[in-house]
Amino acid sequence: MSGADRIVYTPDGTVIGAWRTGNGPPIVLVHGSADDHTAWDLVAARLALRFEVYAVDRRGRGASPWSGPIYAIEQEFDDIAAVVDSTGTPTWLVGHGYGADIAIGAALRTRNLAGLILYEPAPGIPTVDEPTLADAERRIAAGDRDGALTLILSGVLRLDAEAVAHLRAGPGWATSLAMVETMPRELRAEEHWRPAGYNDLVLATLLLLGSESPDWARRWTSMAQSAIPSSRLQVLQGQGHLGLSSAPELVAQAIIDFAFDPSRS
Repeated sequence: MSGADRIVYTPDGTVIGAWRTGNGPPIVLVHGSADDHTAWDLVAARLALRFEVYAVDRRGRGASPWSGPIYAIEQEFDDIAAVVDSTGTPTWLVGHGYGADIAIGAALRTRNLAGLILYEPAPGIPTVDEPTLADAERRIAAGDRDGALTLILSGVLRLDAEAVAHLRAGPGWATSLAMVETMPRELRAEEHWRPAGYNDLVLATLLLLGSESPDWARRWTSMAQSAIPSSRLQVLQGQGHLGLSSAPELVAQAIIDFAFDPSRS
């Protein structure tokens, strides 16, 4: 738990750690698969000029120890809802990828939200291929973590060679390698989870979508837009699923513009 600025205890006793920076209205950032809170570093540095930022380590990572042996996505809904509730004031909630799915589930379990921002959620992602996941798990067991991560990114998430190379060259690759075993279980959980209560999300919601993102991202973001009342879609031109690292200034500005948009009042 070293370094975390906020420690929150969830309903099942799990410890969730978050890193706080900045001043202003609170905003909680939820990372995706095979990541930790550092996935938000470049975006958080910009958001901290306007917000009190809480970048969370999801359970099983960094400041948030694993509380196995059974994993259920609903546990993570409670985790993030607890972090949001801990701020004591209406809070913005932002999620990326699998973290966006968790943000949706958490949003239905707290009344402390100012708004919701989802970067390419993918509940029920249709591209999960069981033989590919089984192959990835075999590679992990054999110690070939790089091969397993590359297989999932390209074979399941449909990231092209350029996107995978961008990830491999970045500082987060080592983090992803260390956590690659989380991806198969989360992809299976994501595939089988069907969010109920979309229509109950009567709060300001922004959906972010990269213009170059894979088909599953476009399809599910569009479905979320249709399902969530009064949601707004913003396309990040020239970006794909990796905008947190490829265009952090663009992602941060989209969040700031939406949160401080006077027309929403």
